[in-house]
Amino acid sequence: MIFRYFLILFVLSLHAGGQSLSIAAIPDSLRLGADAVVRLDEGSFEIQDIDKAVYKRHRIISILNPEGRVHGHFFVQYDKLSKVSDLEYIIYDKNGDRIEKLKSSDFYDRTANMGYSLYEDNRFKWYESKPIGAYPYTVEYSYTIEYEFLYWIPSWFFQSAERLSVEKSHFELKYPPTIPARFKPTDFEGLVDSSRSVEDQIVKAWTVSGLKPIFLEPYSDSKLNQLPHLEFAPNQFEFEGYKGDMSSWNGYAGWIASLNADLDPLPKQFIDFLHEETRGLDELDKAKYIYEYLQKNSRYVSIQLGIGGFQPFSPALVHEMGYGDCKALSYYTLSMLDAVGVKAYYTLVSAGRDYKALDPDFPANSFNHAILCVPIEGDTLWMECTSQTNPFGYLGSFTGNRDVLLITEEGGKIARTPSIADSLNCQIRKVQLKVLNDGSAELREQTQFKGLNTESVANYLILNDREMDDFLAAYIEAPSFTINQKELKRIDDVNISLSLDYSTYKLFSQSGKRLFIQPDISYHGDFMPEENLDRQQDIWLNHANLELDSVIIEIPMGFKVESLFKSTQIQSVFGSYEVELKQLESGSLLYVRSLKLNSGRFSKESYSDFVRFFRAISNYDKKRFVLIAV
Repeated sequence: MIFRYFLILFVLSLHAGGQSLSIAAIPDSLRLGADAVVRLDEGSFEIQDIDKAVYKRHRIISILNPEGRVHGHFFVQYDKLSKVSDLEYIIYDKNGDRIEKLKSSDFYDRTANMGYSLYEDNRFKWYESKPIGAYPYTVEYSYTIEYEFLYWIPSWFFQSAERLSVEKSHFELKYPPTIPARFKPTDFEGLVDSSRSVEDQIVKAWTVSGLKPIFLEPYSDSKLNQLPHLEFAPNQFEFEGYKGDMSSWNGYAGWIASLNADLDPLPKQFIDFLHEETRGLDELDKAKYIYEYLQKNSRYVSIQLGIGGFQPFSPALVHEMGYGDCKALSYYTLSMLDAVGVKAYYTLVSAGRDYKALDPDFPANSFNHAILCVPIEGDTLWMECTSQTNPFGYLGSFTGNRDVLLITEEGGKIARTPSIADSLNCQIRKVQLKVLNDGSAELREQTQFKGLNTESVANYLILNDREMDDFLAAYIEAPSFTINQKELKRIDDVNISLSLDYSTYKLFSQSGKRLFIQPDISYHGDFMPEENLDRQQDIWLNHANLELDSVIIEIPMGFKVESLFKSTQIQSVFGSYEVELKQLESGSLLYVRSLKLNSGRFSKESYSDFVRFFRAISNYDKKRFVLIAV
């Protein structure tokens, strides 16, 4: 009987082809520092025809703590061209015993409709992981998606996040020899290739095992380049009747051009209006008029799925509705420019901080955004058509300084977007600070945000008073304050001005007859790097910047300076920091702070110096001088 009892327990603890799902079965090396452990991750993508594919996924993840719960969430999108089936989701306790198997009604199955009819075919299934009882626990889910198109082959991330370890991950790409696909692995150790041919099918297969948790390093390259993964792309494909060739950038650009062809043009009456409004203007002024018209008369909405994820709405429809996604607004703007005789190119880009760099040798759908290139004689303009606050011709950090794909009459042309000159990136703040004898203060501030610094405040240009006050609550470094006057305005394309007049309560500490004054009262952002004795990647500082603060400090009646801290200079390959504090003939004090950061790539071996540089700055920013009552 005892033997039978333990046999039953043993059988109940075995799942997924003999794998024990007990938390105790996870090697200590994979649990250490992990929020969750992928016990098994199996995926396959099978190309069946030029317009048919099947994706299968099976995952088992042990959730070790609340921070790891997100790895147990289930989310899948589908639309009229894709079908989700064979969906299962099972929850196990820490011993690997099954607690619950979800029913189909346990999943959210919702339309992506946000009030616009264009969303009606797009849906998603969702389940939010939650412990039944206590941590740790394990979830297992599997599903199949049948695609009635072949355009996109999902990248396979063997390790999809930091603080996530992996026992085993396996992926297979299957295709007939007549419809080949390409792949590109990131450079990492431990990848086992078990590719093979089976009858009339080629099977590319890769496996990794025993991946310890990784920690994405700040101030480094894109996280997409830090996580081990495979990228894929088909050569020939078809999407809703649009056949394409992705084996070259010219072929891919030709497919994009075919989606944009034959869209309903702008109404003739509107074209006549544009002609009249731009009569007598040169190309540059015409382009500026069109861009400003777009900003005043349209707004952005996101379209993700179906052919709508790749094909713009027609210019006529955007003009009628007054909204569209990046593709629709870009093509609408292109059509307006064309109507007034200004040449422009529809342009695809991977946008954002962690963007996927375009590979000239690996044509693929590596884009998530569309902009415009306007090659005006003597210069090239770029237009971000989704922003209501970007000045004319400004791209900034979202899409600047990276390779993009222009869709031209001759095919795909790779070009590079401009970056803001380092010399333009600065933040200049002037403050009049009147200290009161109880440690409170009255302040008048004038700050110029220039270059990329404008991006931190540009969106607040269109806020109402309440929203502006919420922004200032985070901006002003004081526990309690009252704003008497505020003004945020754009001076020019790369300069935004903030004027403030406000008073604070108990800004400075007091002890007996003494006031302790910290003259650095300005918000500098969160730029303190953490110590890392095992740095793996070089340091990347994408943009140079200058912060220059000058504060005139008026001492309250009945007080005098008891002691001042010394001025200082700190030099580093990463930049320079200078602080000067002196008393003026008027009796007031002048505090000047300058922090200049350099751009560039610095060796990982210098990371400790990088930390020390910013730690020294932080420590000196907290320096105080002392006033004493007389």
